[in-house]
Amino acid sequence: ATATAADQVASVTITNGGSGYDLSDVGVQDYDITFVSQPGDPGSDAAAKTSARWSTVGSVTVPASGRGSGYTSVPTVSFTGGSGMGAVAVAVGPTGLRTIVVGTGGNGYTSPPTVTCQTPTGGRAATGTAVLSSSSVSSVTVTDPGVGYSGTVICTFSGPGPGTGNVQATGGTSVIEDRVLSVRVTNPGVGYGGLPSCAITGTATCTANYGVNHDHAGMYQDDLIITDPGSGYAAAPDVEFPEPQYANGIRAQGTAALTDKVTSITVTDGGTGYRVAPTVTITDGGGNDDATAVAKLGVTGYTEFDNLYWARQTLYGKELVIEIAEEETGS
Repeated sequence: ATATAADQVASVTITNGGSGYDLSDVGVQDYDITFVSQPGDPGSDAAAKTSARWSTVGSVTVPASGRGSGYTSVPTVSFTGGSGMGAVAVAVGPTGLRTIVVGTGGNGYTSPPTVTCQTPTGGRAATGTAVLSSSSVSSVTVTDPGVGYSGTVICTFSGPGPGTGNVQATGGTSVIEDRVLSVRVTNPGVGYGGLPSCAITGTATCTANYGVNHDHAGMYQDDLIITDPGSGYAAAPDVEFPEPQYANGIRAQGTAALTDKVTSITVTDGGTGYRVAPTVTITDGGGNDDATAVAKLGVTGYTEFDNLYWARQTLYGKELVIEIAEEETGS
C-alpha cells in the first residue's frame, strides 16, 4: 500500500498585514489570496481569503487598575505579534509631577500667576495653571507633568505686583508620579493584520487599539480561511496577496504550510490468505508523530469454494481505517 501526505495547503500565516487596502467605508473588506507553486511543482488549485481591517496602532489604553506603582524611571512600552511592524509608544506619568503643591497662597493677585518648575537633567519641565481663591493661590492644575524628576521638587509662582499687603505665593514639595497614567503612540507602525499585544515593563498593563485610517488598512489573520487546500504540492507554494489600492500602501505578505498528516492510503495489492485483519505499519514519513491506521476485512460474496474479501478506505476522526482487499481459499 502507498500513503499520501503533505500535498495540500493547511494554513497561511500573515507575516506582514500590509497597508493601503480599501475598506469600502464599512471598516472591513474581503480579499482573495492566491498561491503560486514552486517551479516544477505539480501542486495547484489552492485558494484562500481574508479581510482587510485597520492595520496601525492608533492608541493605547491603560486601565485605572493597571497603572502600576513604584516607578522611579520611565518604563518601556513594547508591541509583539499582530503580523505588523514599527509601532512605537512611550509611557506617560512616571517621574513627572502628580501634584504641584502650594506652600503659601500669597495675597493681592488679580489674575493667576505664572507657575515655573525647574527642568530636570535630561528631562522635560512640568507646567501648570494656578487657581485663585479670592486673591490668593489655592491650587495648581497640572497641564504637563513633565518627565525626569527625582528628589525634592519645589515650583515657584510669579508675584502679584506692587501693592499694600500684596504677598508672593510660594511652592511646597511637589509629589512625583510613580504610576503610568497613559501611553502616547509616537509611531503607529504598519501592517498589523491583528492587534499586537502591548506590554509595559514593571506592573502596569496596556491594550493596543487600531488606528482608524483608510489608507492604513491591512490584512487580518483571524479572518483568514482556506477555501480550497488544492492538491499535489511537493513544497509549500508562495502566497500572493492583492496589491493595495491606496498610494504608498504596502503589499501584505504571508507564508503557507502544507498538511503534515497522512491523508489517504491506497491498497496496491490486497494479498491472500488472511483470516484476521493484519497490523498496518506506516514508515519513512519523517514526521514528528507516527501515523497509525487499522486494517479491516470485509466479506462481499460467498461460494462453496472461496470467500471474496474487498477493500475500501474510510476516515474516522483522527484514525485512518482501511479495509483491505482479500481472497481466502476455502477448505
